[in-house]
Amino acid sequence: MPNKDNLFAVFNVLFILFVWSFTFTEITIALQEFSPGGLALFRFGVASIILILLSFRKKLRIPKKNDIPILILSGFVGITIYHLLLMYGQQHCTAGVASLLLNTYPIFIAIFSSFIYKELINVYKWIGISICFLGIILVSLGENNGIIFGSSTILLLCAAIVVSLFDLNQKQLMKKYTPFELTCYFVWSGTLFLLVFTPGFIKEFQAASVNSIFAGFYLGIFPSAIVYILWAKLLSKFSASTLSTVCYVSPFLAMLVAFISIKQIPSSLAMYGSLVVFSGIIFMTYAHKLSMIKPKFYYSPKNKLCIKSCYFWDFKNRKKLKAIK
Repeated sequence: MPNKDNLFAVFNVLFILFVWSFTFTEITIALQEFSPGGLALFRFGVASIILILLSFRKKLRIPKKNDIPILILSGFVGITIYHLLLMYGQQHCTAGVASLLLNTYPIFIAIFSSFIYKELINVYKWIGISICFLGIILVSLGENNGIIFGSSTILLLCAAIVVSLFDLNQKQLMKKYTPFELTCYFVWSGTLFLLVFTPGFIKEFQAASVNSIFAGFYLGIFPSAIVYILWAKLLSKFSASTLSTVCYVSPFLAMLVAFISIKQIPSSLAMYGSLVVFSGIIFMTYAHKLSMIKPKFYYSPKNKLCIKSCYFWDFKNRKKLKAIK
């Protein structure tokens, strides 16, 4: 009989995939009538209200005075800056490609970890990073009319860099606060900085259609509040590498949803580039396993032939060969 925790995790992952698949399409719809700043405020204003209501049910500790500056700065970087880059970047980019470019943040986490925490990047991981950047160039050429790095690509890559630094910064804070507490602190502090867009947002909201308003509420309720909490719970039970497959599948589902709902199709070059980026990220993920593979030596007693290989696939002559341990 399946473990209840595993079933809970499976249903959560499926729900998160479903929500993320629609997120970038809803952003595209809402940006037709909201400015990037107004939509960011709409999204996290709704998320902040939901988290305030949830905080009455959960015990939320007041942060220590020494930690308040870093919590506010983290909220400014991880919520305000990150989502403004996302909104401005997606103005001239398809939903699926935007999702893909944002999901390149494992590349930057690996690079920054090597500098900040002195973590080793082996040869295989560098190969994976190089493949990813090749794919990013192809995506950019396809999305920006032949320009190697158009404005939308640069903004979305900057967003991926920002969120990678944001995740690395949480390592120390996770030792003092729960994921729910950090989510509340970050969202609330980030929303405070977005309040500068209030005058424009009020005018946009009054003139917006039902579809755009629905998209704004969807973004605030599901990906910005509920999924943040569910993802934090999953991370407390499973490793990030185990859950990383969700990030790999998400961009392709986002492309499918965008095609079905708003008939948005990336260029063929962008599609090929997406597959290259996807391959590079997969290669990076399993780089540590590739580095652990040790070649084996085989020899033939008859002709004293010696073969060095990671995997020897000569099935015809395998019986005649002996492995040297």
